[in-house]
Amino acid sequence: MKVYKFLASFTVIVLFVSLFFNTNVHAIINRYFEDTFEVSVPGLPSKYSNVFCNLEDVSVEIKEDKIVILNLVPDQVYHNVEITFTDDIGRKYEFNFDNVITSLPKKANNKFVYDAYLNGLGRKPDHTGFKYWFGRLSSGTITAVDFINEMVSSDEFNSNYSMSIEKIKALYKTVVGREADEEGLGFWLSEFNILVEQNGIKSSNAILELVKRMVSENEFISIVEEAGFIYN
Repeated sequence: MKVYKFLASFTVIVLFVSLFFNTNVHAIINRYFEDTFEVSVPGLPSKYSNVFCNLEDVSVEIKEDKIVILNLVPDQVYHNVEITFTDDIGRKYEFNFDNVITSLPKKANNKFVYDAYLNGLGRKPDHTGFKYWFGRLSSGTITAVDFINEMVSSDEFNSNYSMSIEKIKALYKTVVGREADEEGLGFWLSEFNILVEQNGIKSSNAILELVKRMVSENEFISIVEEAGFIYN
């Protein structure tokens, strides 16, 4: 757990009958984790309702003079995060936070989805994409093997890597979450070239053929089991 103190400006607007109070607060204490962000705000109500946040598929809790945003995506910086709620006597609280940040993933389930983006597509996941795939994996709508197939058959994956060796390096890292050793890289590159050059299979289809074999390895199965997703 890390505690950071820095200048983070936000505006609190309390609406009660027809009176508006506008308060700027500086140097607040923030704590952030891979999927949670906390900010200390003095004077928050103990009872509240009608909580709204403009971020998709997140939860907000108000407790012990803290606003806690849950179910965020790891390794993000969120701007203009709006949160509103009403206390038990009808006052409306409105907050706008900038620089809501999350750390790198450590939980196995978060890491599985995050690493597939980073290793396969060469970028961090966006909020909407991560939530979409994480939700489908968590609900069992798709399996881990389905997810990997979706990643490596995407236009983004195939356009990112033009050379055969680049495709195999990215594929290997996407499936097992690490760089291929020299022997492993040579083997899978040879298998890919046989499919494409000798068997006349389209490059994108050859990648999917290799996925079928790679995901049967114990290393991938162990990663999926640790993440708690359905294997296949």
